[in-house]
Amino acid sequence: MATFFGYDPGGDGAHGAARLDVDPATGLVRSVEARLLRTAGQFLEYFSGGCGPEAIAGLGVDTLTEWSLGPKGWRRADVWLRTTYPRVAPSVVSSNSMYGAMCVNGMSVVHVLRHRAPGLLVTETHPKVLYFALSGSKYDWAGSRVAMVRWLGGLLGQPTLAMASDDEFDAVLSAWACWQGASGRWTRDLHAVGDSEGEAEEVVRPAGPTRYFWP
Repeated sequence: MATFFGYDPGGDGAHGAARLDVDPATGLVRSVEARLLRTAGQFLEYFSGGCGPEAIAGLGVDTLTEWSLGPKGWRRADVWLRTTYPRVAPSVVSSNSMYGAMCVNGMSVVHVLRHRAPGLLVTETHPKVLYFALSGSKYDWAGSRVAMVRWLGGLLGQPTLAMASDDEFDAVLSAWACWQGASGRWTRDLHAVGDSEGEAEEVVRPAGPTRYFWP
């Protein structure tokens, strides 16, 4: 069994945490767990106490794992998302415009976990745009919570999936995205957008190299 974790840093009392146990041989999700935690520190405890280190296959986290040194802080990944999905383009902003738990707690968690396990597979996620990319519907938790949870349960093969918050939803989707990339189902890495053109992007990687798996 391989275990993938998801983390959505949502501020005080709104840190989404998720765990997916996956059978690598069949590709089936065997179990899903979602929780709402108070702090980033509690997520670190959740991650460390979830299972043995040998079973942890990766972490999907809704944070900026690379910071741009270019004009206005725009990363190629962000520009690609805005261009590819114009209907939800306002959901993607430059790194210079970001603030709060998403940036600070998200990177803090990645930094600590990478210090403990330098080889940990980490992928950045953008659950709101990813939901649109996969479902074709705009992210609207307040108005479509039941339908969104039903959709996610179908995606995971877990029809009885239940959760009370969008932070948990984002964490579960982030864990699943990490599984899709780790399994080879998704081969696109948004952190590598434009690399084939021969000009390296100027970025800082505070916790070392990470991925940005995308369908």
